[in-house]
Formats: sequence, C-alpha cells, structure tokens
Amino acid sequence: MKNTLYYSIKIISVLLTLSLILVCLFFGYLYYCNISKMAVPTLGPFRVYLVLSPSMSPTFNIDDAVIIAKTDPEKLKPGDIITYPIFNTEEVNTHRIVSMESTVNGYVFTTKGDYNNVEDSYFTPQDKVIGKYITRIPKLGTFMNTCGEKPYFLAALVLIILLIQFLFGVAERKLKPAAPVIDAAPVIDEKAETETAAEAPETMLGETAPEQQQTEE
Repeated sequence: MKNTLYYSIKIISVLLTLSLILVCLFFGYLYYCNISKMAVPTLGPFRVYLVLSPSMSPTFNIDDAVIIAKTDPEKLKPGDIITYPIFNTEEVNTHRIVSMESTVNGYVFTTKGDYNNVEDSYFTPQDKVIGKYITRIPKLGTFMNTCGEKPYFLAALVLIILLIQFLFGVAERKLKPAAPVIDAAPVIDEKAETETAAEAPETMLGETAPEQQQTEE
C-alpha cells in the first residue's frame, strides 16, 4: 500500500513539473503578447483570439480565448466553427457555418452566431477563412488583463504551483521504499583452497615418517 502511494505521488509530481513548465511557457508568451500589443498571438499553426461579444454564447463567452487552427477550407462542413474577417473591416468573427455553396471560385460559407437570431448579412469565400475553431480557454482574457495590470499575479500563481510541487516532493521522499538488504555471501578463496589441498599430502608424509622409523627400531 505504501509503495502504491509512493509511486502515485511520484507520477503526480512528474506531471506537475511538466504542467508547470508548459503553464509558464504558455502564459509567459501570452503575457508578452499582451504587453507588446500583439493583436493575435500565434503558436505555430494556431492562433489565439479573445472573445469580445456574446454572439457565440454558450459555446464560448466574453473574455474566453478561442484557439483557431489553419485548415483546408474544402474540408469544412456545416456545423464547423470558423474564424474570418468581417466584411470590409479588419475585425474578425468566429461563427458557425450553417450552409455552404460551391462556386467557380470555391466554396462560399453562410455563418451565424449561436446566440444570434439571424445569419450574418454577408458571405465568406473560402480564401478568406483564417482557420477552424479547436477549443477554448475559459476567462483567459480576464487572466491576461489582470496580469497586464498586476504582473505579480502571474508570479504568485507560479509560486503556488512551486509550493504544491515542493509538498509533493517531501511526501515522495518520506514514502520512498527502503532499499532491499542483500546478505553478503562469504568469499571463497579458491587459490588458497588449492594450495592447502596441494600441501596436505606432504604434511601427512612428514608426520608419518618418524612413526615408521620408531616402529622399525
């Protein structure tokens, strides 16, 4: 039972360490993007957008962060959520495809916010699709804004994770099973035994000779 608890804590400790590294890298990068006024943080093929309106509620809400991945527009289908520029503006929307039509220039998508009662008043051609919605991080916008105004908040979060990791490390050391004790076998000197065996006949002869002389007398 003790060994099971020890190995469970050890696995959790390793996972916690990996999580701490990923959290620090991810939030550190987002914090950098926030203070450097980078409009759209990018992570390889992924982009991170903050939700500014309730048009897709309850799928995601204001101050959530949505992660968008580059995609092949020809593989999209009704029900997928895509990000695209709003017609004749530099702003973007992330809405659901409700229908699509094939044209000589590719597909054209009709979109609608889950919370909205009507479809968007414009169509989105496939070459304007920025990417497909993958997942969301709830209230990440609130967290980023808080970190931007109060940088010590991020430092406090890292310290809390480090403290939890330290406590797991202490528990791990206390529960670590003792190393098994192995009985040491006696060392046999084969050379010494060989020499003893070789000397034995001479010793026996040496002890027997005087006895034979005494008998002859």
